[in-house]
Amino acid sequence: MQKSPPILEEIAKDIYLVSIPVPLMQQVNCYLIRGENGFTLIDTGLYTKEGIEIWEDLISSGIFIEKIVLTHFHIDHIGLAKWFKEKHRIPVYISSAGYEEMKQRRKGDYTDWIVSIFQLHDGFRSFKESIEYQIAMEEQLLYAYEFEPDGLWADNQYIQLGNEAYETIWTPGHSPDHFCFYNHERELMVIGDHVIDQLSPVILLESSSDMNPLMSYYNSLEKIKEYSIKLALSGHGHPIENVNKRIEEIKAGHQYRIEQILASLKDEEKTAGQMSQEIYRKANTKLAYGPIMSTIIRCIYLESIGKLRSECIDGKRVYRLAD
Repeated sequence: MQKSPPILEEIAKDIYLVSIPVPLMQQVNCYLIRGENGFTLIDTGLYTKEGIEIWEDLISSGIFIEKIVLTHFHIDHIGLAKWFKEKHRIPVYISSAGYEEMKQRRKGDYTDWIVSIFQLHDGFRSFKESIEYQIAMEEQLLYAYEFEPDGLWADNQYIQLGNEAYETIWTPGHSPDHFCFYNHERELMVIGDHVIDQLSPVILLESSSDMNPLMSYYNSLEKIKEYSIKLALSGHGHPIENVNKRIEEIKAGHQYRIEQILASLKDEEKTAGQMSQEIYRKANTKLAYGPIMSTIIRCIYLESIGKLRSECIDGKRVYRLAD
């Protein structure tokens, strides 16, 4: 095989990072894991001209990709999977849960559902520009889900990445189908968007079946803490060496925002949209989709543990302190 191009960064023995530019999040990490029959690619990046050029250059340089394995169905991770299948005949594998999410998005009703959520929580009017931007991006890339995977896996199985076996670990929260992959011998985890260096993963409501994603996320974080991890390969930013420390930082960030919600409701009841405007006054308007969603999922969580109560008043969900 030819010498690896400079764009590849070796971060562990036979594991290389490829950073693919994406809007808003700046970049997404894709990983090439070397095996006897070629490389296993973890995640693909978004379907963009720049992303395609990067992969074409790598393939032209002699990089042979034998298969693609996806951590979850979000378009910055799955976006080029269909292109790889059709252009380069590379098989693509995703979890059974991820395949179900793909099929749900193919129905084309996500836009109407997400708009109804923001209208219910009084967030659409306040963050209309950013929400419409996100929806337009989602609609533009719906085609990314129009392919059939070549294989599926479920929780607590083993899959081969390169030459080695990795345990599949279901970690819902950031997305309902998110999976991490753990190599017991190397104490190495492909952690995807479950834990990110410096940034806190946005916890999302993806569909009506998503009842309490923040609770699911907290449970998934505790599951990860049961593993001995020397290095975690994250979906964005830098690989993480001290995962448990980063987990506690993320949880502390959520707790800080939770305290802000409780303080905001001390004297009067409010919608999640109203609280988002108060709590995230300095938020970048292009990223406001994250703050309103984060406030909604925290309110749902707080109501589930008895801290808040809510009711619909004139078509808007209003929250108040349970006490």
